[in-house]
Amino acid sequence: MPTTKAIALEQLKKALPDMDPKLFEKKCIESQPSNIFLPGPYSILDLYIDGRALHGAPDSNNGTVGEEGFRTTIKDILGEKFTSEPNGQPAVWVSSLAAINANEIMPKLKALPRPLEHFKSSFDGYAATVKKGYVCAAQNADFETATGRP
Repeated sequence: MPTTKAIALEQLKKALPDMDPKLFEKKCIESQPSNIFLPGPYSILDLYIDGRALHGAPDSNNGTVGEEGFRTTIKDILGEKFTSEPNGQPAVWVSSLAAINANEIMPKLKALPRPLEHFKSSFDGYAATVKKGYVCAAQNADFETATGRP
């Protein structure tokens, strides 16, 4: 069965071929200055799957919602239109690991296809195959019941 995580990891391996794939799941990326609504740390995988890498780091925040990127990120995550006035200072993504340079990685993540879209199409194909298998099994069970033969 396809999973969004597996699809995303495959895309990350292609986009970042020189990086150790174990680093994709290391939670070491935060926005600086920080934002209380999105405190982190996050992994490269987190930022890619939920779309935060598309919009940049959210502005710093002390308790009120702000920054267009943050509003767009919340919209992506919640699927709702979110409105608020900008608040705080512009922020950037930073990594606590020297092996991960957030400034180099984020543009590469933006260029990748969205993993959820790929998952939806992959899952539809998987579901159709499973359904055909169940129909076939049910038809065989009906035949065996009707004829008394396996």
